[in-house]
Amino acid sequence: MMEEYMNCTRVEIVHDRKGLTSVINRIRHTQQGKISLLDDFTHRKLLIRKNMGSLKLCQLDRGELLREVGAINALLITIVEAEKFRVNHGNKEIQDEALELTVACWGALRELACGSVGNRTAIREFIDSNGGNGLEWMVKHLEAYDGVQWKDMNGVQIKLVTAVIGVLRNVTHKTPENCTPFHVYGLTPLLIWRVLYASEEESEHDSSLPDQSKPWREAAFRAAGTLINMIAEDKPCLQFCSMNVRLISILLHSWGSNKRLHKVFANLLRAAKERLPFDKYSPNWDTIIK
Repeated sequence: MMEEYMNCTRVEIVHDRKGLTSVINRIRHTQQGKISLLDDFTHRKLLIRKNMGSLKLCQLDRGELLREVGAINALLITIVEAEKFRVNHGNKEIQDEALELTVACWGALRELACGSVGNRTAIREFIDSNGGNGLEWMVKHLEAYDGVQWKDMNGVQIKLVTAVIGVLRNVTHKTPENCTPFHVYGLTPLLIWRVLYASEEESEHDSSLPDQSKPWREAAFRAAGTLINMIAEDKPCLQFCSMNVRLISILLHSWGSNKRLHKVFANLLRAAKERLPFDKYSPNWDTIIK
């Protein structure tokens, strides 16, 4: 039995349905009792990263096949289970490896959600044993660090938040069925805080995202990108964001020259013109509306 276990967890990439089914079953089912919990988490993490750790491994036909053999459910179930160990287990080494396993799962889900409507739908339709869905789990993980500045997070925590926001950006892309519940679940203010206030060196007048020297630059850009996706697809989110002058300035500074987003920004600024006090609305924004 141990030999079979070790064979199925060697870090090899498989491509056929039978092989991927075996990998997903291994990720889904713990081997606790046969090996240590720490080794179990480590092996599952390696399997995920080797077989779903890049966009190339998760796109087109292979990405669809992964969904068909249960990859998305397996990853989300693993996240739910790992979170219980991370919160309740007394061993810090186990807690840290549970967090690393969670990061690997969110990273794979980010790649699977990129360019696949079917995979974005599957993430939304996942339901855990308590009735929570995949979208709610993303919000929970981001909410856990609400109010915590980047400088107060360790490396793995930054990787976790970055991975979760990466999934958020991909599952909201041209998918109103995800954007609307996300706003209802309270994601919009969580993302705005992460973009505007998560770095103590940022001032109220700063209209740029973090530079390349900051390890949280990627997460900040993804958070802003997620907000753009949601603004484009959900009117209540658009109206909420239209009241934040600094957020508007940052979005325009970073993406205002992108012609594909002209309609999104024009709609945002029209809403801002209707809702902001006269002295808060910039006359320069009228050139974008036109």
